[in-house]
Amino acid sequence: MIKMVLFSTIFFFFLSIFNLQAQEINDLAPCGNKLFAATDQGIYEISNNGGKVSKSTSAVSGDYDKIVSSGSSLLSSKYDKLFWLSLDSGKTWNPVVNLPKEIYQIGVSGKTIFINNKKGMWLTRDYGKNWEFQKKFKNVAYLARTNIAGKFFFANMDPFEILCTEDEGLNWTPLGPFYYALNVLCLEGEKLYAGCALRVEASNDNGKSWETIIKGVGKYLGVIENNICVAGGNADEKGIRFSHDKGKTWNKVEADKTVKAITSIGNNFYAVLNKKLYKSSDFGDTWALVPMKE
Repeated sequence: MIKMVLFSTIFFFFLSIFNLQAQEINDLAPCGNKLFAATDQGIYEISNNGGKVSKSTSAVSGDYDKIVSSGSSLLSSKYDKLFWLSLDSGKTWNPVVNLPKEIYQIGVSGKTIFINNKKGMWLTRDYGKNWEFQKKFKNVAYLARTNIAGKFFFANMDPFEILCTEDEGLNWTPLGPFYYALNVLCLEGEKLYAGCALRVEASNDNGKSWETIIKGVGKYLGVIENNICVAGGNADEKGIRFSHDKGKTWNKVEADKTVKAITSIGNNFYAVLNKKLYKSSDFGDTWALVPMKE
């Protein structure tokens, strides 16, 4: 009897470890000095440069496909059927349940949630109780992720331009003309980088003018000083391209792995490769698996 109990204890211990290791990561979002992962088993917080992993207990478990951040705000989506919003860097989460029927992309700034669909852009400031349609924008094409706290950006198609808000959507300022499928905006020093579906653009004048620094990739983008990591383009595109000189020259690594996200915290890049979390401490040259163990 004792042997059976001991065997069962050991079995379930290793089974729990196996299940944790079997997580599939769908998305990443930085928040302060922590990283948050949307996984098929819930929302996870990664701190201490990947050395500590903990599961969020105030948001329900389940399969999360997207997570975005701005300052201390985090927004995660369960395949657009349920949102969870945190305003305190992931310490507590509150549900947002009254969602529009069709959602293309999500964004967050402070307590304001943004979504877009074929009709345009909507926002809510009260956890989904009321949604405001932004009728002054005729064709909102893309909501952008950004590492610029307190700001939110989107790309419009009528006219073609990027617009920015610093007050959660009360007022909008155009940056300048923009003609590409915008996914992410990164500010490093005084230089602005725009990751698009099939290119990365750079601007030295806050978006008034742009120059292309790489074509063919751009959906996922991270920048640390002079170092850039970028991935995602065509459906069969794999691997990460990196540059140590602001995009003048490029190399490619992890060419056999599918990339789903890239971001940065401090001097480390993080990426989702084959649905697992990887970290680079040498600005993209090499990548190491981060064990998702609590």
